[in-house]
Amino acid sequence: MTSFCPICKKPIRSSQILCDACKTQLDGECFDSLLSRCPRCDYPILSQDYRCTMCQEPDFAKVHCVARYDGILSYAVLDSFKFHSESSLASVVALYLSRAIEKLDPRHEALLVPIPCSKESLKRNGWDHMLMVCRHLDRPYMQLLVQGKDRPQQKRLDRKGRMEGSLDRFKINSHYEKDLESLKSRKVIVIDDICTTMSTIKSGIRTLKDMGFPDVMGASWLLDILASGDDFQGNMF
Repeated sequence: MTSFCPICKKPIRSSQILCDACKTQLDGECFDSLLSRCPRCDYPILSQDYRCTMCQEPDFAKVHCVARYDGILSYAVLDSFKFHSESSLASVVALYLSRAIEKLDPRHEALLVPIPCSKESLKRNGWDHMLMVCRHLDRPYMQLLVQGKDRPQQKRLDRKGRMEGSLDRFKINSHYEKDLESLKSRKVIVIDDICTTMSTIKSGIRTLKDMGFPDVMGASWLLDILASGDDFQGNMF
């Protein structure tokens, strides 16, 4: 049976997820092909001599983001996957998100916690896109739930609105309560498709830390570096 690239639909070998051309372009949009990283928080920086400001924030958390949100192909893939129900692209998101997870957890000990989609997105697509990515990653995971009513989409808010809207946003699925004490011994990586202000992924991290999980980090495929709050780094592109 012939396999096809989920992006450009050209034939590929059965061992491939993407065709060579699409993979080359997406690889070129990854931060590690251009930049250094802060040794403390993994945030992309210009060089190891640059003093990262993300570590100075009171809600500091280690979050490894793989690629640029403003990359031409990465943006197109995310838009098609997240907003136009192209479920086949979950394998692409998983392929690049796995780079962050491998950096944070090379021994494969961590429990993944995907950021849940909004009720609006679930109604539109009929599936939770990050849960689908988790299944492609083939690692153990634990689900969070969105608390209360849907809040405005992050892309419709300014930075202040995004930060405020993420407060107390999540709770753990009650399904895990009976095993909660044993689960707390695990390293946890909260995963999402994109970070803008990082407010959503940090809300997930904070929820788990408040519940007593001692070792919680974050991983995301894309980072909107222009919205993340570091003006110096935001001006470098």
